[in-house]
Amino acid sequence: MRSLLLTGIRESSSAVLAVALRRTSIVRYRARHQQQLVGQMCNYFKPAFRKAMEDGSEVEIEEEGLYRYTRYRWLCNEPERKALRYRNFNVQALLDVALKAVGNGPRACVKVLKCVEGQYNKAFLLTMDDGMEVFAKIPNPNAGPRFFTTASEVATRHFRLTDMIQLCEILDLRIPRIYASSSDSSNAVGAEYIIEEKASGNPLGSVWYQWSRDSQLDMIAKIVDFERKLASISFPRHGCIYYKADLEVHGIAGETLMPLLDHPILQKFTLGPLTEARHWDGARSTMILDRGPWNNTLEYLNALGTNEMNWAESHAKPQMNYHRSTESLESPDDFLSLLARYMKLAPYLAPPTSRSTNRGVPPLIPRLGNDGSDEAMEGGPKRDGTNDRDLPPGLLSHYERLTKMSNPRRWEALKDDRISVLMKPASLVCGAWDREDVFSFREALINIVAQWESFFPETRPCPVHFTASELELHGKELELIEGLGTIMRQLEAENMIPLGGMVRPENYEHAQYVNSLFKEEFISLAEDEQQKALHSQVWPYQDV
Repeated sequence: MRSLLLTGIRESSSAVLAVALRRTSIVRYRARHQQQLVGQMCNYFKPAFRKAMEDGSEVEIEEEGLYRYTRYRWLCNEPERKALRYRNFNVQALLDVALKAVGNGPRACVKVLKCVEGQYNKAFLLTMDDGMEVFAKIPNPNAGPRFFTTASEVATRHFRLTDMIQLCEILDLRIPRIYASSSDSSNAVGAEYIIEEKASGNPLGSVWYQWSRDSQLDMIAKIVDFERKLASISFPRHGCIYYKADLEVHGIAGETLMPLLDHPILQKFTLGPLTEARHWDGARSTMILDRGPWNNTLEYLNALGTNEMNWAESHAKPQMNYHRSTESLESPDDFLSLLARYMKLAPYLAPPTSRSTNRGVPPLIPRLGNDGSDEAMEGGPKRDGTNDRDLPPGLLSHYERLTKMSNPRRWEALKDDRISVLMKPASLVCGAWDREDVFSFREALINIVAQWESFFPETRPCPVHFTASELELHGKELELIEGLGTIMRQLEAENMIPLGGMVRPENYEHAQYVNSLFKEEFISLAEDEQQKALHSQVWPYQDV
């Protein structure tokens, strides 16, 4: 009897267990099916695509509008300039990365807002279905070398100085958190990217001109303090910050930042090559060049000259320079001769300090456009067509006074009038030939030679010189360029055409008309057919 009872219990328990298992399986199946269904819905859900305007409004755009540059147009070489700022990528893959990066919570992105465009990156504000907002940033082709540009930015932003209590002071620098990133454009997105948190507040450029003078002075004080904190850290060499592991994947051996920066967290960081686009443009991207890091300023200056010599010897071809001649080609040998003179001057060009050499407006002072984008740092036009290249005198003197008190190293660089002249050739040497601006490079060298005795009164005679015929030919070129510059500045002053020929799309047709009108007027000023041909060729705003 007892055995029959136990058998019945076992059978009942088995039946109950079987039912429970079936129900559990059904629940799991349903849950899994629901998750898959939600995932499929998210994959097929198309968010709203919108573009932010500079007045704070938004407009609807097609997906193609995410890839194209539309903020400005150019009066010359527009297809090439647009191509440098066009970047196609897989939008859905980018959204999938963002959703995964922010963790549990949002299931879909409901809105992609293309931020006001800068020259080098595309930034998107992604709004999720739960209201969360994150930024996605993708570099344009002109931003710099693939892999290196994004890899260095991520490593630099992860370089958490706030944890290094052994340093002379604790740096409290608030940086938006990076949720995810990739420096490999072969990923599913099809481009390098950074997904980061949205910083609180408003872009400085959008509020600066509405602030009271006291608020502006307070911000300048914060910027000076920010620069002081950055200047308090010294690095063993000059280069860009990377993760060692990232460089090693590309066969570049990293070296520790210790012992000069002695902290265990630094063992995973290293210094590597510069990411400035000018060191990687065109054929340079495939050449073995010295892009750093360097031990001192002289190594850096020498590398710039040597790199350009190597490029010119292999790739520079004779080209027309109508400012010098309408008949004969300019020879790369002329450029190589200037490079040889630059190399002889290089030991004297290094400033007494390797700190900032920006004379006048410091790089972090708000000379920004109304959106705070990187376009404004190129001296781009504001809404009214003017440029903000300098602070008002009162604000600038306030900046200089605070810098002198709290950041003496930077102040030493700012007050040395020689630095801007001596470092000018270094800022122009890279790409002078292929951007057809050998004139500016030559002008910078001639200025140093002309002021040699005042710069170095106790040094031997200048190691280079320019012949009378070279100076005469350069003088004629200078006269023509300055004459054209006067016309261009007048056109800008009258709010007709901004310097550089970069105009708002809504002003493009009018700017084309004004450009054509003044070009014809300029040509009509020629005294003979030869000069007429010259005027026709040297007008700046035309395709070449």
